[in-house]
This record gives sequence, structure tokens and C-alpha cells, in this order.
Amino acid sequence: MVFFGDDTEQDIRLKLVVLDIYNTRLDTRRECKRFVIERNWLDFRQQRLQDRKKSKTEKRIIKNTRVLSRLQTSQDYDSFVHGLVQEYELRHRIAELQEWRSKAGVTTLDDGEAYQAARHDRIARLRTILEASHQRLLLTMNQMPQGNEQLRESLSRKSGLPSPLPPKLPSQSSQASPLIPSCLPTKITPPPVGRKPANPLDISQADGIELLSTEEQTLCSTLRLLPRPYLVIKNTILREYEKQGFLKRRATRALIKIDVNKTSRIYDFFIERGWISAAKKE
Repeated sequence: MVFFGDDTEQDIRLKLVVLDIYNTRLDTRRECKRFVIERNWLDFRQQRLQDRKKSKTEKRIIKNTRVLSRLQTSQDYDSFVHGLVQEYELRHRIAELQEWRSKAGVTTLDDGEAYQAARHDRIARLRTILEASHQRLLLTMNQMPQGNEQLRESLSRKSGLPSPLPPKLPSQSSQASPLIPSCLPTKITPPPVGRKPANPLDISQADGIELLSTEEQTLCSTLRLLPRPYLVIKNTILREYEKQGFLKRRATRALIKIDVNKTSRIYDFFIERGWISAAKKE
């Protein structure tokens, strides 16, 4: 930064502010370097060796609280982390003892250890049974005759197993395999497509029902529209048609901000009644 003799007072203040910002950055950088060197974080080999000795819980706590290490000395921060690890272990142990007491009525540590061992054995047996069941199901799927691809895909989706390759059997073999369990379905029923239509709306007592024709009342009941909103939609469509002389389906959907299926039904109804036309009049 250079100061000249013809600098105004405002220029001098501006240059001093720039120098102050620059010196602050230098001080911050120097402090960061000193902090990293004091904590010996540049010795990556030693850091990796220390990380291997730490548990997952300690690593997670250090990761979440590392920002606080700048406010403490190395010894204070290590003591702080050690205290957090002990607190986590105590809370975990308390939750485990409470689970033993609530689920199994355990009141002594010996009974709790026995309960935990029995629980691990039970989980291991269930895992073994499940794996054996999957293996049997996979074997059955592999031995299915050609032509049962739908059944094979259905079993694969329900069991979570990968779909096996179809076996190469002679094309003239059309008999069912005796290895297929009798409890398996022989015909796959496709799931229903689409959603169930809603029940018609009762508009017999609605406001404005007397302004609609019988066909319009049926349309509003089917589309579950009240008479007053339908009249607004009708007036909007007829005004737009009168302005342009024709009205396309896409323009109607852009004009009426409701469900596109309802808009299409109303548009078709108006076309059938001859109130509007999709083609431009000559």
C-alpha cells in the first residue's frame, strides 16, 4: 500500500482500512498454522494410528465437536471428548437395562446377560432358517418349467430374491413340475389398473340447482361439482368461445384450472350439445 502526498483524508482512511483487513487475515492465518502445529495434525501417519484405536462412537463425537477444539487446549479437549464418550456409554447401558426390565422382567445382571445371549441365539436361528427358506425357494424357482415366467417373477418380487434364469427344457414338455409346491398359485391375476371412480355427489339441495338442465345436473353429480362453480366454468368457456369463434381442448384446460379429466368431460359435453366447436367458423 502506497501513500502519496496528494492523498485526501478519505483516501488515507480507505487505505488504512484495507491495511487493517490485510493484517487481520495474516493474524488469522498465523493463528491457524500455530493451532495445527500444536495439535500435531500434520503427522498424518500418527493421526491414522490414533484413529484406528478409537471406537466409532468416539470418532463420531470428535467429528461433531471438533469446532470446539479451538476454544480449549489439547488436554482439555481430550478430557471433554472422553467425558462425552462415557456419558454416551452410560446412557446406552441404561437404555439396555431398561429394555431388559420392561421386555423380560430382568432384575439382575446375570439374568440380563442370559437374556441377551438367548436373544442373540434366537436371532441367529431365525437368520439361518430364513436363509435356508430362501435357498429352497430359489431352487424351486430354478426347477420351474419354461412358460411360468410370470409366476417366477411374482415369487422373486415377494421374496426379494433375484429372478433366476429360465431353465432350458424341451419345448414339447408342457406338464407341470412335481417340485412346485401345491400352495403356490397356478395363475397370476394382474393387479387392477386405474383407480375406482368416486361416488356421484348429491346436489339436489345445492344452491343454483334450478339453473341447470337435467343433463347438466347429471354431469355435475358425476364430476362432483357444485352448480355455482359449474356455472362459472360454463360462463368462462362460452365467453372465450364467443371471443375466438372456436375453442380447442388444450386451450380449455389452460383456461379452467381444475382437474384435467373433469375439464375434458365438460369440454366433450359442450361439444355434444353444440354449444362450442373445436374448428374455426368460416
